[in-house]
Amino acid sequence: MAEIRGIDDLRAVLHDAQAHRLKVSISGSRHSQGGQTYIAGGVVVDMRGFNRILAIDSATPTVTVQSGATWDEVQRAIAPHRLALKVMQSSNIFTVGGTLSANAHGRDIDVMQVVDVVQRFGLLLADGRSVEVSRTTNPELFSLVIGGYGLYGVILDVTLRVTRDELYEQRAVSMDYTEFPAYFAQHIQPDSSVALMLVRPSIDPAPDSFLRELVVVTWRRAGAGHAATFDLTEEEHVWRDRFFLGLSRRFDWAKAL
Repeated sequence: MAEIRGIDDLRAVLHDAQAHRLKVSISGSRHSQGGQTYIAGGVVVDMRGFNRILAIDSATPTVTVQSGATWDEVQRAIAPHRLALKVMQSSNIFTVGGTLSANAHGRDIDVMQVVDVVQRFGLLLADGRSVEVSRTTNPELFSLVIGGYGLYGVILDVTLRVTRDELYEQRAVSMDYTEFPAYFAQHIQPDSSVALMLVRPSIDPAPDSFLRELVVVTWRRAGAGHAATFDLTEEEHVWRDRFFLGLSRRFDWAKAL
């Protein structure tokens, strides 16, 4: 495994891999499900050390980061500027480059995919050249690299559109899956205060519950009467949730917990 700290490290790894005819896999937080695989005898490029926050522009507003930065690191960098990520995966442990390589989505009902907030990115090609990529500059590479799992090059730095901080209220409603289309049309789609939405189906193995029962979670913009707070807090109960999720994967009785 090759740990990357800078572009020169990447170029050296690619040059050595070409000289020895080795395959190269790109690694971030290593949580991709069904994407790239590591090849025996190949080189794994660990991008987690390539994680600098390069620029924050509060006027635009945008943030430019190296691709090995996690969403948590990006959040912590922009929070003092009263900025927030416009769209992100449900967890902040993933790297920015990994998210783009998998073309992941978020919870915002208006901006659903992370690619929608990507302004541009730098890309290192297999021959060692670095190129600028956007919707207007090398547009073919833009569409290939997003969701390309590293097949077309290594993402270097990314400029993302961000948004101003807002305060949300969370609500949860349970229902049968057949009720969801009408609920969405009546209570979510026309409601401009709804900013984020997440739907979780039941994994209880009971026939009347499995993938039938839904929990619909929405986050609505809070009214002016609420005291705003913008300090980041740590995610709670991570180990507890991980423990019970692990049990539910192995035992049927745990799925009902």
